[in-house]
Amino acid sequence: MSTQYEAIDSYIEAHKEEMNQVLVNLVNLEGRYDEKEHVEKAMEYFCGLLQDEGFELKKFDVAPDRAGIVSAVLGKDRPGEPILLSGHFDTVYRTGSFGTPACRIEDGKIYGPGVIDMKGGDVMALYIAKALNAIGYDKRPVKMILVGDEEADHVGNLADQTIIEESKGCFCGFNMEPGDMQNRLVVSRKTQHTFFVSVEGVGGHAGNDVLTGKNALLEAVLKIADMAKLQNLDKGSSVTPSIMHCGTQSSAIPDHCEFAVDIRFKTLEEGERLHKGIIQAIEHSYIPGTAASYRLDVARFVPYDETEEISKLCDFMNELASELHMPEFGKIQRGGVSDSGNIVAAGVPTLDGLGIVGEFAHNRKEYGILQTMYDRTKLLAYAVTRIDEAGISG
Repeated sequence: MSTQYEAIDSYIEAHKEEMNQVLVNLVNLEGRYDEKEHVEKAMEYFCGLLQDEGFELKKFDVAPDRAGIVSAVLGKDRPGEPILLSGHFDTVYRTGSFGTPACRIEDGKIYGPGVIDMKGGDVMALYIAKALNAIGYDKRPVKMILVGDEEADHVGNLADQTIIEESKGCFCGFNMEPGDMQNRLVVSRKTQHTFFVSVEGVGGHAGNDVLTGKNALLEAVLKIADMAKLQNLDKGSSVTPSIMHCGTQSSAIPDHCEFAVDIRFKTLEEGERLHKGIIQAIEHSYIPGTAASYRLDVARFVPYDETEEISKLCDFMNELASELHMPEFGKIQRGGVSDSGNIVAAGVPTLDGLGIVGEFAHNRKEYGILQTMYDRTKLLAYAVTRIDEAGISG
């Protein structure tokens, strides 16, 4: 076994309890994406740890009501292109949703808001850098991009452009999103757009006004049925009606209905097809006398497919895993979005899903397996020391 890996292994083994405590501290600094001040407190705590380790920080504001982005570089004068580690501080849970304290450790598992999605990955990124510092690594800079509103999909701001610009020039990227329970790395992701549709009809009595009423609920259902037909899983596109609000009285014809439709796709061509079909359904009145309007929320994540360079990076990780007698990784394409697409859009081959392994992200049962945090931190730190052997052009 490599003496470099042995040194990394020794460092992480000696600092496991410290890693646990940093993660507990970070998770207890709760903050949903729209709780700017709370997210900023988590960001401030973590940035202090980065500065203690020698990182130089830049902060970018993206919107008045969002915590923004931190770009941090360790060893900026080192030769070679930087290795990029990416994560986010915000969660989907409102502060207080998990009680006090929010985080707990039991039987080798850690529970709490964002333990896997993705504060566990943030802590891993920090300790990758700390382990590399401890062994005297000086070949390439280590860069981190840490985001404050990932769970809000960057809707309404240009965070994606900041991430793309800050990613340019990096050699490769590792996004520290939650690890898969089946040990698969994410090599492809879609993007997400959401249509919020309002339908106006004519209300009335369900028994007396059947001929004169214009049922907004029925009109919405007919539109949704046609939209659902646009789904094409063979092309990687999905259409998911997800929310509906309509009616207040069972004996009345609804005069107003609102619904949401989530679409996911992998190519701009598929996105254009879905948009065209959905807008046609919105603008067409299936019941004469009804009308509809819509608002579109566009997730600021670039979709991407596995490239040759991403494949090489995945193969490299498996070679190291095999050498270290660790389980080899499979591959998976995700319908869920993340900033890995924005990093790939900058021309940086990137693997996703390298964070702590666990279950129930976006769920009150969310937990992570602590041993996977230690093992994967060791593997990734070692991968940085050997990255020139990956055969990628960066």
